Amino acid sequence: MSNLRSMTGFGIAEDSNNNISVKVEIRSLNGKFFECNLRTSKVFRDKETEIRQWALDKIVRGSVQINISAEFLNPALISSQLNINHSIAKSYKAQIDDLTQDLKITNPDIFEYLMQLPEVVKIEDLKTGEEDWLLVKSVMERAFSQFDTFRLQEGFALAQNLKENALIIKKHLQSIINIDADRKANIQSKLQKSIEELNEKVKADPARFEYELLYYLEKLDIGEEISRLDNHIRYFIETIEGEGSGKKLGFISQEMGREINTLGSKSNYFSMQKYVVEMKDTLEKIKEQVLNAL
Repeated sequence: MSNLRSMTGFGIAEDSNNNISVKVEIRSLNGKFFECNLRTSKVFRDKETEIRQWALDKIVRGSVQINISAEFLNPALISSQLNINHSIAKSYKAQIDDLTQDLKITNPDIFEYLMQLPEVVKIEDLKTGEEDWLLVKSVMERAFSQFDTFRLQEGFALAQNLKENALIIKKHLQSIINIDADRKANIQSKLQKSIEELNEKVKADPARFEYELLYYLEKLDIGEEISRLDNHIRYFIETIEGEGSGKKLGFISQEMGREINTLGSKSNYFSMQKYVVEMKDTLEKIKEQVLNAL
């Protein structure tokens, strides 16, 4: 089974102790570098640097969204930290009463609005301990485990598509190999015909003609390009089935593209050009797919 991972992933986990309930959600999309958008409960804001480093070590690359929420479970603790500022509320109320009289507004329902005004209700920072932070880390690990399983599943489907497309290029390459002898014969026939027409006007040296013909055919020889492209395809599939590195697959696909382009420029044969076009089209699909490989 391939170790290739997709950069698209999702994982979620939650747990609680006697003090808090914690929920962690991780999402990611493909990205050239690691980018982390972290949203966390303010009671764990001092742990943001540690969380980001943990995410970088685990996720490595991609555009990542991490949400960490914490809910306190002890009503007595929450009540003890709740503070309603009576003097500010009374001051607001007095000014609102004056305003309603000036505007001749009767029976205004202001209580709900009053409780939302600045500084009326304040909740002091609730405290967490080491046990709570250990719970958060445990939930993060479980969310990541689900997230990584998702990436592996997506990566398996991605690996299958990449191998199928690589084999399509290999199939077209074999078709090129099969018609290469015809191509050379066609080029030689055209040259021979051109020389014969030229001989009617200017007498050509047969030895010189043979030398020029061999030189020209050597310039159009595609044996090295065929060999290198075949090796690149083999290495591409080995990488998918082995380490599954998206960056390495990207580099190999670039090398495949160079050889395909050279085949196209040197082939000088319509039947062969059709296969080159098909290989270029398939390679573009590969490059798009590789962008989502970790």
